[in-house]
Amino acid sequence: MLIDVISTLINVPKNILRKAEISFKSCTRIIKAVEKIIEFTPSIQFYKKNMALEEFRVKRDSFTGLICTWYSNNNPEIRFLQCTTNNRTSPINIKDRVIEASIHLPASLLHYSHEIIAYQLMISVYSNNKLFPKINNNDNMDIASCVIGSKLYGMSVQNLTEPVYIMLKVPLYYYAGKKIITCSLG
Repeated sequence: MLIDVISTLINVPKNILRKAEISFKSCTRIIKAVEKIIEFTPSIQFYKKNMALEEFRVKRDSFTGLICTWYSNNNPEIRFLQCTTNNRTSPINIKDRVIEASIHLPASLLHYSHEIIAYQLMISVYSNNKLFPKINNNDNMDIASCVIGSKLYGMSVQNLTEPVYIMLKVPLYYYAGKKIITCSLG
C-alpha cells in the first residue's frame, strides 16, 4: 500500500527530505497524496510506528465533537491513535500513557453546514517533522514535536464558535544544528 511507503519515507534523513522539498515540493506532494488516498478510501484506519491516519463520516445533526489522542505506553516505539466521538473536554485516561499529541474538534465544527450529507473527516498524525521541513533558514525555529491535524472534505470551515484544541508534548531538549536547545514554557 502506498501509505506504507510514505510511512517508511519518514525514516529518510531530514536533510534529504528538505532538499527534495526545496527542489521538487516532494514533501508537500506526499502530504497531498495522503489526503487523496484518504478521500478515496472509505473508512481507512492506518496505524504505524511513524504515522496514523483515520477517517470518519460525520453529519451535522449527529456530530458531538471528536477527540483524538496519539500516545504510547511504556515503549515509545509503539504508538496508538485513539479517537472518541463525544463532547468531553478531557482526553483519554492517561494512566501509564505518554500523550504525544491530541486534537479536540468541537461539536460546532459542522454548525454552518446546510447539507444533510455525511462529510469525510480525516485525522492524521506524524511522529516527527520530517515531512514538514523548514525551508527558510532565517531563524532558529523548528518543529520539535510530532505533527497532528485534521481535514474536513467538501466543506470550508470558518469562524468557529468554539476553538479547536491541539495539545503537543514538548521535548525538554532538541538539537538545532550543532547546538542543544532547551525548551521552556512561560
